[in-house]
Amino acid sequence: VKEVVERSKDFLKNVRFYEERQIVQGLLYNIGQDTGLSTYGEKEVIQALRSNNVNTLILSEGVRRVIVRLQCRDCGDAVTRIVDVDQLDEFEASLGGLSCSKCGNPSYSVVEKEDLIEALVKIAENTDAKIEMISTETEEGEMLLKSFGGLGAILKYRQFQ
Repeated sequence: VKEVVERSKDFLKNVRFYEERQIVQGLLYNIGQDTGLSTYGEKEVIQALRSNNVNTLILSEGVRRVIVRLQCRDCGDAVTRIVDVDQLDEFEASLGGLSCSKCGNPSYSVVEKEDLIEALVKIAENTDAKIEMISTETEEGEMLLKSFGGLGAILKYRQFQ
């Protein structure tokens, strides 16, 4: 029984890798054929999620970014930035030199930090989008992370740009 369980782990892992490859290849096909049924990148995926146009949200497990919400202490202007986790300390240290787009004063402070993947998953769950986490252990998974920023979406409706 132990041997069957051990062998099935490898088999199930390979099945999941196959599924992941198919998902990413579907995204790539739609992008390559310019069907208007796929999008990628932070801004584009967030926009598609907010407009309830995502059928499947495709996320790389290698994405390590944080949404940082800033607010000007002087005028209350709020902005959002997406920062790599590795650069978060450097970003926070540089806030003193970041001038407010409304009042011009360098008085932004961090109001909130949220993991990008967690934020996207919350939005996707509220819009009934399927969520697929893609490992970086396949060629397609690496391509998703390195070439497309680790974020993509198969859309419900065509969008043309």
